[in-house]
Amino acid sequence: MTLANGDTLSGTALRRESGDLLLTHPLLGEIRLPENEVVETRWAADAAMAASTTTTVDEAPQRLLEPLLPGWDRQFDLGISGSEGNSQSRNIHGALTAKTESNERRWNVQMAYDAAEEDGEQSREKFFTQANRDWLEPGSPHYYFALGRFDWDDFQDWDYRVNAAGGYGYEFVDRPDWALRGKTGLGASREFGSDEDRLSPEGLVGLESLWKLNEHHRIEFATTFYPQLDEVGEYRNLTSLQWVNKLNSTMRLKIGLTNEYDSDVGEETRHNDFTYTT
Repeated sequence: MTLANGDTLSGTALRRESGDLLLTHPLLGEIRLPENEVVETRWAADAAMAASTTTTVDEAPQRLLEPLLPGWDRQFDLGISGSEGNSQSRNIHGALTAKTESNERRWNVQMAYDAAEEDGEQSREKFFTQANRDWLEPGSPHYYFALGRFDWDDFQDWDYRVNAAGGYGYEFVDRPDWALRGKTGLGASREFGSDEDRLSPEGLVGLESLWKLNEHHRIEFATTFYPQLDEVGEYRNLTSLQWVNKLNSTMRLKIGLTNEYDSDVGEETRHNDFTYTT
């Protein structure tokens, strides 16, 4: 914090109380500062101050209440559409993505909810959440990963599904404007509420790419195959393609395509589940 008299203080922000800002200093202990004496606040992403942003004193109280995962790149998506008249329809898409990366680790956490209603009847309702952790080797294209995923879909022949996997990854391209990574590993999945309610071993082969066309546009692509190891020829595939247009410092326009293919489904369930969102 930079004070009105030019002095600076570094510490851990605690809370805002009665017009004062409270922080803990490593030598002086807890310090109470009137807000009108603080002219600038610089926030560190972590203890090593790997990344920071600068705010004015008017924003400082709100930043003291910063939500979970401080220092992460967080993005919230919302898309809605509907019609009333000769036909009625309602569609909603909500998603949350959080990412962070350092020289030694990389995290990517995602969750999304989709629902649709046609003429008063539910036609789609699904949710997933996934977490991926990469262990990086500074200066090397090799890395190791672990991921876990939970799926719930009201229109599948199972109630919900969980899967986890881990393995080896390689960065084929690692440039500021383009990243291309591949991974392979082993894992297992289980579908609860289906005819095959058991743990199934499976492999994993994936490819993901991030292409920054310029300052305002980027394209993200990912595809992952999960071949079943206990049933030869059966597999699942998750593929996503997204175009993101940066409108300003906080707003984005995103168009996304997602397809999930499962070769082993019930008689009344389609193999492909395709979703497009804006």
